Amino acid sequence: MAVVKQLMLTRRHARIILDRLAVSNAVEDRYAVAVALLDLCRVEPAAVPPDLVQRLVGDKDELVRDKAQEVAQVISALPKDAYEKRYKPFRIT
Repeated sequence: MAVVKQLMLTRRHARIILDRLAVSNAVEDRYAVAVALLDLCRVEPAAVPPDLVQRLVGDKDELVRDKAQEVAQVISALPKDAYEKRYKPFRIT
Protein backbone atom coordinates (compact mmCIF):
# COMPACT_ATOMS: atom_id res chain seq x y z
CA MET A 1 0.00 0.00 0.00
CA ALA A 2 2.95 2.32 0.63
CA VAL A 3 3.90 2.15 -3.04
CA VAL A 4 0.35 2.95 -4.11
CA LYS A 5 0.31 6.01 -1.86
CA GLN A 6 3.60 7.17 -3.34
CA LEU A 7 2.31 6.64 -6.86
CA MET A 8 -0.89 8.56 -6.09
CA LEU A 9 1.23 11.65 -5.55
CA THR A 10 2.44 11.58 -9.14
CA ARG A 11 0.31 9.19 -11.19
CA ARG A 12 -3.43 9.65 -11.38
CA HIS A 13 -3.96 6.14 -12.76
CA ALA A 14 -2.52 4.56 -9.62
CA ARG A 15 -6.00 4.98 -8.18
CA ILE A 16 -7.10 1.93 -10.17
CA ILE A 17 -5.56 -0.20 -7.45
CA LEU A 18 -7.48 1.68 -4.76
CA ASP A 19 -10.69 1.53 -6.81
CA ARG A 20 -10.45 -2.25 -7.07
CA LEU A 21 -9.75 -2.70 -3.37
CA ALA A 22 -12.57 -0.29 -2.46
CA VAL A 23 -15.14 -2.64 -4.01
CA SER A 24 -13.66 -5.79 -2.51
CA ASN A 25 -15.87 -8.08 -0.46
CA ALA A 26 -13.18 -8.08 2.22
CA VAL A 27 -13.71 -5.37 4.82
CA GLU A 28 -9.96 -5.34 5.45
CA ASP A 29 -9.32 -4.26 1.85
CA ARG A 30 -11.84 -1.44 1.98
CA TYR A 31 -10.53 -0.29 5.35
CA ALA A 32 -6.96 -0.34 4.01
CA VAL A 33 -8.06 1.99 1.21
CA ALA A 34 -9.65 4.38 3.69
CA VAL A 35 -6.49 4.40 5.80
CA ALA A 36 -4.33 4.93 2.71
CA LEU A 37 -6.49 7.88 1.64
CA LEU A 38 -6.21 9.39 5.11
CA ASP A 39 -2.43 9.06 4.97
CA LEU A 40 -2.40 10.56 1.49
CA CYS A 41 -4.56 13.52 2.44
CA ARG A 42 -2.17 14.34 5.27
CA VAL A 43 0.60 14.73 2.68
CA GLU A 44 -1.33 16.10 -0.32
CA PRO A 45 -5.09 16.46 0.08
CA ALA A 46 -5.59 17.38 -3.58
CA ALA A 47 -4.27 13.93 -4.59
CA VAL A 48 -7.23 12.21 -2.92
CA PRO A 49 -10.06 11.28 -5.32
CA PRO A 50 -13.24 12.73 -3.80
CA ASP A 51 -15.51 10.24 -5.56
CA LEU A 52 -13.62 7.34 -4.03
CA VAL A 53 -13.92 8.91 -0.58
CA GLN A 54 -17.67 9.31 -1.07
CA ARG A 55 -17.97 5.66 -2.07
CA LEU A 56 -16.27 4.64 1.18
CA VAL A 57 -18.35 7.08 3.24
CA GLY A 58 -21.33 5.01 2.12
CA ASP A 59 -19.70 1.67 2.98
CA LYS A 60 -21.70 -0.91 4.88
CA ASP A 61 -18.94 -1.36 7.47
CA GLU A 62 -18.84 1.18 10.28
CA LEU A 63 -15.03 1.26 10.61
CA VAL A 64 -14.61 1.92 6.89
CA ARG A 65 -17.29 4.64 6.99
CA ASP A 66 -15.73 6.33 10.01
CA LYS A 67 -12.24 6.37 8.49
CA ALA A 68 -13.62 7.66 5.19
CA GLN A 69 -15.46 10.41 7.10
CA GLU A 70 -12.12 11.55 8.50
CA VAL A 71 -10.77 11.82 4.97
CA ALA A 72 -13.89 13.63 3.78
CA GLN A 73 -13.50 16.14 6.58
CA VAL A 74 -9.92 16.93 5.58
CA ILE A 75 -10.60 17.31 1.87
CA SER A 76 -13.80 19.29 2.40
CA ALA A 77 -11.68 22.41 2.86
CA LEU A 78 -10.37 22.08 -0.70
CA PRO A 79 -11.98 23.72 -3.73
CA LYS A 80 -14.31 21.28 -5.52
CA ASP A 81 -11.98 21.03 -8.52
CA ALA A 82 -8.71 20.57 -6.58
CA TYR A 83 -8.32 16.93 -7.59
CA GLU A 84 -8.97 17.62 -11.27
CA LYS A 85 -6.66 20.63 -11.33
CA ARG A 86 -3.87 18.62 -9.73
CA TYR A 87 -3.82 16.19 -12.63
CA LYS A 88 -4.45 18.57 -15.53
CA PRO A 89 -2.07 18.46 -18.49
CA PHE A 90 1.18 20.27 -17.81
CA ARG A 91 0.80 19.55 -14.11
CA ILE A 92 1.02 15.89 -13.14
CA THR A 93 -0.23 13.08 -15.35
